[in-house]
Amino acid sequence: MKKIIGILVIIFVVWFALHIEIGQEPAEIKNTEMVGTQTNAQKTQEVQETKPREKVSLEGKTIGLFGDSLIKGYGNEKGGFANYLKQELPNTNFVDCSKSGSTISNNTGTDDIIMMNQMQNLISSAKPEIIVFDGGANDIMGYGLGFLNRDLQKEIGTVDLNQTGATQGESVIADFEAVVQQLRSALPETKLCYVQPFLLDDETISHLTQDENAKKEILNRTSAFFAQVQNACQKWDVEYLDLAQNFAGKASLYKQEDWIHINDAGYSLMMPILVQKLKDMMPYQKEENSYDCLVIGNSITLEKGGIGMAATDKEHDYYYLLEQKLKQKHEKVNMNRVSAIHWEENRIITSRTDWLKENLTEEVISNQDLVIFQLGDNCVPTESFEQSAIEMIEHVKQYSPNAKMIWVAMWFINEERLAMLPGICEKYGIDFVNITDLVTEEYQSYIGEKRTGVNGEDVTSSTREEAFHPNNKGMEMIAERIYEKLKQ
Repeated sequence: MKKIIGILVIIFVVWFALHIEIGQEPAEIKNTEMVGTQTNAQKTQEVQETKPREKVSLEGKTIGLFGDSLIKGYGNEKGGFANYLKQELPNTNFVDCSKSGSTISNNTGTDDIIMMNQMQNLISSAKPEIIVFDGGANDIMGYGLGFLNRDLQKEIGTVDLNQTGATQGESVIADFEAVVQQLRSALPETKLCYVQPFLLDDETISHLTQDENAKKEILNRTSAFFAQVQNACQKWDVEYLDLAQNFAGKASLYKQEDWIHINDAGYSLMMPILVQKLKDMMPYQKEENSYDCLVIGNSITLEKGGIGMAATDKEHDYYYLLEQKLKQKHEKVNMNRVSAIHWEENRIITSRTDWLKENLTEEVISNQDLVIFQLGDNCVPTESFEQSAIEMIEHVKQYSPNAKMIWVAMWFINEERLAMLPGICEKYGIDFVNITDLVTEEYQSYIGEKRTGVNGEDVTSSTREEAFHPNNKGMEMIAERIYEKLKQ
């Protein structure tokens, strides 16, 4: 009897596997199967189809500087940051508002010694593309070494990461955030870079003082300050560059006899590192008079053969057809597409986040005029779709804040995810293009249909999942609906 039951169970499983039909959510199976059959070379080729861009040059740009004696170059006959940077970047302009003795704390000095006043002097005289600044060395050491009034001492403080504006209260870090907040308000497009050129290790502190209490105070304030300033930089989108780490273990080679200030060898060591950071901070170049469009999609956008499935060739997928329509309106069109199949299919939200950072880089998504999301078919589990969709939108908006955005959905229909999209689009000012009514036999491919890839390779729609994709007519309808939305 047990054998008979076992045989019946096997028969049922086989029958079910042979007769399962494409339902409302087949895409969760579809792309898992297809991507699993691809070679690594295919995956690499199809992850993104983007044309490389170059960073904007620093030539002719202005770099502003403010901070303490380490920026100014106290005691070094060749000067400080401005002079050394000029050697590395001869065609770049520099405005140096740094001052020896500068402190972050706003109650330890007057005039242009205070960081806040230096910053205000800078922004009143220039509108730099990048600002480089340091600060904190005197706030850390001053009280321990006795050259600042202890009655005016401030605690380092803690960054309030949950507070939108600057952290409030009487602390060094609160004063630091107040400076950055004013910078962000006055020069919202300017790139900011905080540099840490001062190595306060045990050897340095031992040369500065033999007072054990002072040593302890300097060490405690050092660790507290640099931990919090990094939090502040993260909060305010400021680049943090630790230049002092390059002196570790060999500080005597790069410091002057006072063990505080930097010598020529030290500046010469730091400058190429800083220059590379400044170049990396510049935005990617946008070609003059070009209309830049990025499409982020699944297999309908980019799959086998380097075209949208299941168009018969590269000139019949919706991506190509839309490009031709855009070229009728714009003088020069730069179209790029990225396959986000792995983003859709990843069940772990943090892994989707990692995918965004690795694949939708600044180079790929910055300065777009139009961004099209053709996504939602394969996102599992459904409960996490809204959170992940919002994360993707916000990530793209960070680098292309002025782009027109359109969300296209859904071919492999999931009613729950479909219902989420109008609200998401309304929240972010995105146009929604609904293509669910096109999912009929008239607009679908068929098993055995021959297709030709971008390099002339033969591709055949060999499975029900592939055949369920839009045919040439379906692709044409998708392109038409996107373009009609752009005309509204």
